[in-house]
Amino acid sequence: MLKSIVVLAAVALLLDHVAPFSTRTIVQNPTHQSRSFSRVLSAAKFDQPCTLELDTDPPITDPDYKRFSNAIQHLEVSTQTSPSTTITYLHTPPPTPPQPSKPILILLHGFDSSSLEYRRLLPLLSPHLLTYAVDIPGWGFGDLTLPSYSSLSKISGIKSFVKKLHPGKKIVFCGASLGGAIALNLSAILRTPLILLDAQGFTDGVGPQPPSFLLGFGVEILKKRWLRKYANILSYFDTKKYATDDAITIGCLHTRRPGWKAGILTFIESGGFTPTVDVQRVADNKEPTLILWGEDDEVLPKDFPRMFKEKIEHAEVKYLKECGHVPHLEKSEETKELILDFINSLEQ
Repeated sequence: MLKSIVVLAAVALLLDHVAPFSTRTIVQNPTHQSRSFSRVLSAAKFDQPCTLELDTDPPITDPDYKRFSNAIQHLEVSTQTSPSTTITYLHTPPPTPPQPSKPILILLHGFDSSSLEYRRLLPLLSPHLLTYAVDIPGWGFGDLTLPSYSSLSKISGIKSFVKKLHPGKKIVFCGASLGGAIALNLSAILRTPLILLDAQGFTDGVGPQPPSFLLGFGVEILKKRWLRKYANILSYFDTKKYATDDAITIGCLHTRRPGWKAGILTFIESGGFTPTVDVQRVADNKEPTLILWGEDDEVLPKDFPRMFKEKIEHAEVKYLKECGHVPHLEKSEETKELILDFINSLEQ
């Protein structure tokens, strides 16, 4: 899918005359002057959440977005590829401390997206267990100053985040779409339970790459509003309710940051992920695995759930009716219930 998007985007850019939406992105912290988003995240250490101030056309009215627009948090970590980088995430502390036996849930978003992808699911899960929606390095709102955001850089960043945040605690990784490839890898390495949401598990790499100049054009088009609109229409079953102007705008926010394009390019040039290898490793580990799938997913092949079950025989596969590629956005309440049932079963 990534190959098709890049090639089509490259061609479309040559013909495109549609101006992208206007946005001004600033991070503000009570102890710092307002400055460019990338500079704040790369140069400052914060002990308080930051506010994402936006001047967008059309303006964002989504209440789920507004809940988190002033709550982006940061953690500085060292990784295999960098001595210091900043991971950003969303987290709402539960009203009462969860039982010590409860695992920590790490939510990983899809390709070229952000932690805001979990803006509906995170508030539903947070009262029940410690849950973090994390920006995958090179995407979302984290540090964009590293020379490369390869697959290794992304996986290493999430691994370091988890180990620094809650060392020694039991973890459950939950990955959506291409974020599922990262969740598969981390589950395989750390031997943890796993949840996949319409996840990519059977396509390795990013396909043959076009010439570098054409690849650059293709990546540039990924932030165009009309392309994001098309992606939204593909992603939802109920497009009238969910493929809204707000959804498109929120999905574009991170693309306006300096360093976004270079981050995408270095990931593609690194060759992407190899989830087929990790599917087998997860199968061999036999850690509890839950696979949630929208019955009306038009993004990934419809036989993927069957393939997951054939490869990971111990996995549970649950379908969500009248749901597209993003159950955490379209069927957040049902997704929450299925995830909590799975988490609770780990203690039995």
